[in-house]
Amino acid sequence: MKSRRSRCRRSFTTLVRREEERLARWALELARRGLTGEARRVAEQLFQLAASTRVRPPRRVKRLFCKNCRTPLIPGLTARVRLRSQGGMSYTVVTCLSCGWIHRYPYRKGPRGGAPISPPAAEYGSGGRDSGEREDKGPQGPPRQGGRDNRQGGGHQGGPKGD
Repeated sequence: MKSRRSRCRRSFTTLVRREEERLARWALELARRGLTGEARRVAEQLFQLAASTRVRPPRRVKRLFCKNCRTPLIPGLTARVRLRSQGGMSYTVVTCLSCGWIHRYPYRKGPRGGAPISPPAAEYGSGGRDSGEREDKGPQGPPRQGGRDNRQGGGHQGGPKGD
């Protein structure tokens, strides 16, 4: 059986999280109405509550506000959202339109874990083969005509213009 202290702490944390989410919804509503000053004050109250109670707001709540000016980030209204790839990582780039602060949040492409996505079943024969071979083993179409791949040598071919 859990101690009374841990039960009290868990219920306290639940109450604080509910209040944080309520304040976040209120701040977003104020920002949508165009009252960004009031929305910033409500956001400041939210983060003061989190600091004084030592209960961190959830990630989804923290990402709703600019870390620099505490403006609620609403795409198209107070924030610009872009998707960027840099190296092997992909990022959601959120720019605060109030102060210009840039937030980069990494994300994964494709499905999370599990097997890779299999191609549609219509491309493969239904002969009960699991090897993934195509039924029609003939060419996929006429060979390519022209283009850079068929050139021999490369560069300028031919003599001077007068020939």
